[in-house]
Amino acid sequence: MEPDHVLAPETRPSYRVRLPVFEGPVSLLLHLIEERELAITAVSLAAVADQYLEYVRTLEEHDGTELAAFIEIAARLLLIKSRLLLPSAAPEDEEEEDAAAALVRRLEEYRRFRQAADWLAERHGLGLELHGREPTLPAEPTLIPRPSSLERLLGALERALSIAEPEAEDAGDVVSPVVVSLPHKLRLVLKRLWRQGVVTFRELIVGASGRSEVVVTFLAVLELVRRRRAEASQATLFGDITVTRAVPGEPPTAPVETLEQVC
Repeated sequence: MEPDHVLAPETRPSYRVRLPVFEGPVSLLLHLIEERELAITAVSLAAVADQYLEYVRTLEEHDGTELAAFIEIAARLLLIKSRLLLPSAAPEDEEEEDAAAALVRRLEEYRRFRQAADWLAERHGLGLELHGREPTLPAEPTLIPRPSSLERLLGALERALSIAEPEAEDAGDVVSPVVVSLPHKLRLVLKRLWRQGVVTFRELIVGASGRSEVVVTFLAVLELVRRRRAEASQATLFGDITVTRAVPGEPPTAPVETLEQVC
């Protein structure tokens, strides 16, 4: 039966333990002792350590993984032998028993982590850690996230205001002011996008009653872009703003109630 330790005998054939009762890889020695096929009392751990140190001195380069593996196996052998040689602990020595159990748990955890590390190293050697990704089209640039683009949008608003019909300055010329609420304008812009899919800002302000309605329309566009209901872009530096519906097939009235809550 093969030992279940990561350090299988065939992985390190260069080092072999030579004892009167055993000759072979040190990992196999640990396996036989743990399976009680070989008595730990018949094994000289000092001889095992001396032979390994002599083996290490002959190496031109030291393998850290191999050294750590030997230390783990030697610690397990020492723990097994100490349990047999030391007298049974009295009830007041429970702390020492807990320390021994903790050592066993730590060694077992170390063994599992080293198993995972060896598995990952093997996959790395085979190139299995590489995972391809399907090519994706670059996202359409929007102007809102970048400060420079926001300046361009504000510039477009300023130009729209310059051509908008000025509001009456003489109160006697106006019967009652035209009040356009942001929720109402949001609803109108959404319906326009639902019908056309794409609309320019200049088209949205055609027939505006004055600069106040132009500003409210601009705020409605910004709110829709912020809510990812629409996308805004400019073909040229001083060009018109193009507003595009961001969610194809979305009903025009679906987000109105939600948007009104923040207005």
